[in-house]
Amino acid sequence: MYRKRNMSIVSLAFVILFSLVLSACGTNSNDSNAENGDADSGENSGSSANLGDKDITIPYVAWAGCVAGTNVMKATLEDVGYNVTIKQVGKGAMFSSIAEKDADAMMCTWLPNNAVHLWDEHKDDLVKLNKNIDTAPIGLYVPTYMDIDSIGDLKGNEEVGKGTDWTITGNDPGSGNVELTKRAVKKYGLDKWEVQTSSDSAMVATLGNKVDQKKPVITTLWKPHYAFGKYDLKMLKDPKNIYGDPDSIWTTSRKGLKEDSPAAYKILKQFDWTYDEMNEVMVNIRKGTDPEKAGKEFVKEHQDLVNEWKKGIK
Repeated sequence: MYRKRNMSIVSLAFVILFSLVLSACGTNSNDSNAENGDADSGENSGSSANLGDKDITIPYVAWAGCVAGTNVMKATLEDVGYNVTIKQVGKGAMFSSIAEKDADAMMCTWLPNNAVHLWDEHKDDLVKLNKNIDTAPIGLYVPTYMDIDSIGDLKGNEEVGKGTDWTITGNDPGSGNVELTKRAVKKYGLDKWEVQTSSDSAMVATLGNKVDQKKPVITTLWKPHYAFGKYDLKMLKDPKNIYGDPDSIWTTSRKGLKEDSPAAYKILKQFDWTYDEMNEVMVNIRKGTDPEKAGKEFVKEHQDLVNEWKKGIK
């Protein structure tokens, strides 16, 4: 009787010991993945990401879509506990500040066309996280009431030329679409035409003034842009393919952000939205709402979407 009882105790102890060994093996496997930096595997399995360094800086250019995306991301990151600073800078400074680790991420990297030169200059120090807008065509846009359909239709077109003072109304000097438009002027033989640069807001003001008078106007626009929520516009065909295939808008970060601020990296990587969603913020800002407030309002009113961006965050 004593022998059987003693054997039972030994058997039970063996089972408990065996279970502890199995449990330890499982823990070691997970620890090994973490030590080897297998973060992508962790993200795919739905693991939680910690905040890490809570100070995040996002530079942006004063383009309507960039302002909208930056302020929505600021509100989203602050919602989970980050301290977010946003800074308006020039296009070149937006890239260089992130490459030099003076800033952390940007919401408006247009590739493969618009920002190709800056990307090539800094790509070794940058990380492409995700396309937040899949298709973003740039080119020449006119009101739908204008009786032209192609860039080639501008060559020798006295009616349109005189009506616009032989001017194509552009946005920021040095921007990708302005430089491509200058190339298009040469390639299409538009000898009398000039590209006039100003700013995004000045370009749209000119567009609005001309549309109100039903006069001809040609602009170096892009999608998404709040102008399309206000005016009926069409893109001129580009048979010479000067503007190339449509860009995508990428969220881009500095190297090392994934390790320094894992949750911020994960939210940035999971961020994407539609033309209509971006346009909602752009129009709200255009109507006079402070950009930061517009970002907060969007986050508050689209919790299902925002929760997708925050999936896997503690």
